[in-house]
Amino acid sequence: MSLPELTLTDDAKYYLYEGNELERVTAIVSDALPPYLAPWAEGVGQRAMHEIMLENPEYDLATAKRAIANNGLTCENEKIKGQDRGQALHQAIEAMILTENLTVDPKDFEDPEHAKYARSFAAFLADYRPQFEMAEVRVCYPELGYAGTFDAVAKVIARPKGARGPDVTGKRIILDWKTNVSKKTYESHLYQLAAYQLAMERWDDPVEGAAVVAIGPMGDVKGKPYTFKVNHVEPEAFRAMITWRQVLKDQKAKNPLGRTPK
Repeated sequence: MSLPELTLTDDAKYYLYEGNELERVTAIVSDALPPYLAPWAEGVGQRAMHEIMLENPEYDLATAKRAIANNGLTCENEKIKGQDRGQALHQAIEAMILTENLTVDPKDFEDPEHAKYARSFAAFLADYRPQFEMAEVRVCYPELGYAGTFDAVAKVIARPKGARGPDVTGKRIILDWKTNVSKKTYESHLYQLAAYQLAMERWDDPVEGAAVVAIGPMGDVKGKPYTFKVNHVEPEAFRAMITWRQVLKDQKAKNPLGRTPK
């Protein structure tokens, strides 16, 4: 059975399958799990405040906050940087996959920081030598009301010395890349993979596992510039997450002090 044809609504908030709106995997996961970006946002704020106050110890709190905004040090600024980086990296990675060229020319990137991440991904390709079968894969589970996109299906044919975690060498697996300055994988990423695995099973195209490739900036992180995290969350756990998310919604609706939607 072939995978379904999916499109996005005009506002890109939902996927469309046979005229029906399906929720994004990322939306379901973010509703059901504690926000992993909260600690990140707190860290951004603390670093920005430290930087401003170090340079301007005479500032009061209000003045420091204005300086943080004026210098582009807010969480929103960091989110925009991350989005730009993600888009640039996905384009570079697609080119690497299509051309099988593992070299990275910094001149190909307007932002030299983006080249650092592309070089890190090239290191992953050299270490694990994945053989790609599909890229930018859209899947859905209509009966459960969700859909999503992951980066690739591939067979990993190598394993670098010192690699930790389950060995997936020779297995056909889902791969999904994430970029961040600390090359971290979050719990939400693993539940996303579980959703994609469950959907692949729904379309009679099961995989033998899944992994997140968390890419950091080459030269700015210790050790390898990426982490390869094999998913330990079982696909059926995402089905349970959908149920739990609905429980949360139902209980929140019963809150007598909650705001009534307009």
